[in-house]
Amino acid sequence: MTPDSDPPYESLAQVRDSVAARLSEIERELQTYDDLVRERDMLREILALPPMRSGTDAEQKRPRARRGENIQRILRLVEERDVVTAEEITEATGISKGVVYNTVRSLVERGQLEKATLDSGVNAYRAATPARAA
Repeated sequence: MTPDSDPPYESLAQVRDSVAARLSEIERELQTYDDLVRERDMLREILALPPMRSGTDAEQKRPRARRGENIQRILRLVEERDVVTAEEITEATGISKGVVYNTVRSLVERGQLEKATLDSGVNAYRAATPARAA
């Protein structure tokens, strides 16, 4: 450097400003990596969880009912008890809640069961009377 040439920076303050500006640039660029690191860690945690299964082990091992068997079991129970809730059907027959709800909905639509509301406000089901089923 010759005495006549200008130094790259005029003062220490300019050097500090330049360094601070570059540091800000680097931190902005690294922020995207921080986001990726957080996402990676979250995905690793998800993969570390045990596999999700639907239903309980007992439901998964239960053999599938023969065609029409659940309908017959539900109709028999309704005849025995006159009025029965879906939960009572599940408890008495061992049929899963989902199957009970779908089956009674179908039986109501076909006119084989009627929906009734208990004093407690709970939905229940009873055999359709011939006058109402027609």
